[in-house]
Amino acid sequence: MVLLSTKTVKTIKPHRCMGCVKTIPPGTRVLREVVVDGNEIWTVYICEICQDIIAEHEIDEFSEGDIIRNYTHEYNARKAHHVKN
Repeated sequence: MVLLSTKTVKTIKPHRCMGCVKTIPPGTRVLREVVVDGNEIWTVYICEICQDIIAEHEIDEFSEGDIIRNYTHEYNARKAHHVKN
């Protein structure tokens, strides 16, 4: 997989987070990455909670749903903190 671009954007329509597979509502700031995998170009969106976990654990590559699957307790704790603030 080759990363072509990465940018923080505000969503206009719902998207699904690559890390936790949760729906990202319109108007949410997310990381948008464009990647090439074989002969296909993909645009993926990563929510703020998953971005934090990826950065903290220095995760280079992951498959869809890996963050929620491998860091469930940490994800839920961060989500609860985001809801309070």
